[in-house]
Amino acid sequence: MDNGTTRSGRRRWVSGASERRDRRRRGTLNPVGAASLVAAAGLVLAGRNAGAQVWAGGSGNWRDGFNWRGLVYPNGDTADVVIDGAGAVASDVSLDNRQFITIRTLTVDSGDTLEDAGMLLVHGDATINGKLTVTGPLAPVLFYAGTGGGATLGGQGQIELTHQGVLFAGKDLTIGSGLLIHGAGQFSGFSPTASPVVNLGTIAADVKGDALMLGGAFDNRGVLRATGGGFLGIGLAPGGGAWHNGGTIEVDAGSGVALGGTFAAADIGTIVREPGGGVSLAGVLDNSANVLDLGRVTGTLVLGGGTIRGGTVTA
Repeated sequence: MDNGTTRSGRRRWVSGASERRDRRRRGTLNPVGAASLVAAAGLVLAGRNAGAQVWAGGSGNWRDGFNWRGLVYPNGDTADVVIDGAGAVASDVSLDNRQFITIRTLTVDSGDTLEDAGMLLVHGDATINGKLTVTGPLAPVLFYAGTGGGATLGGQGQIELTHQGVLFAGKDLTIGSGLLIHGAGQFSGFSPTASPVVNLGTIAADVKGDALMLGGAFDNRGVLRATGGGFLGIGLAPGGGAWHNGGTIEVDAGSGVALGGTFAAADIGTIVREPGGGVSLAGVLDNSANVLDLGRVTGTLVLGGGTIRGGTVTA
């Protein structure tokens, strides 16, 4: 075979060496270049989630590695988890009974759901734009906020407590203004004396005939609400804890709020209630050297096992 030219004047690559050079020039024999293209495609696919462990899409169990890009399920305090990274298919991720998972950060995208029936520990920030469901008292979600504190539980989605679900929060956790935490169960800080959980969002007891209890050190700057026949107990979760309301406590008709723990009149803040909404005292109200005008602060206040200590009370 010769290496001549065709009648059109183009070089005719026939010999082995020339053929290999031609293929390399066209990229067919360049494995390094191919690997670079695959890596680049992966970066485009991951986008904002580069470095995170991303759910592949659809329904499935957390501990099945085939459900994750990279084929390994996340479990470790350096794991940044995204469900499902803006995938085309809505995702419903389940964490089963007796499964314990620890991660660094958590993101649940809009339209996606994480259902916890095991135990999930989040060391850092969490962004819930979809839905996190916490099922049962033996399946808590713990937002630890790290050893240095200062984590955010944010997003525009919801956390629903079902079957007496339990949320625990570490020190200096801030709940973002767009987040809704609701249902029946318990939401409590780790310690009644630690830096308080700061709520900028909405926490609602909205299950008819059932209760949502708050405990630990707690500073409300958003909305605490009893609605739909639900009962909200402030300072009544196990361990009690100091609390302060700098936002609004709302009580809808047929629903109730109980004020527990030990607190001062100044901690009650603003209560807005509809006719038929009830407010009761289940803790100790320290009214020392103070005149408490119930008509202005709480309206009718039922002594549900609570005590007003000192001061003067007017209707």
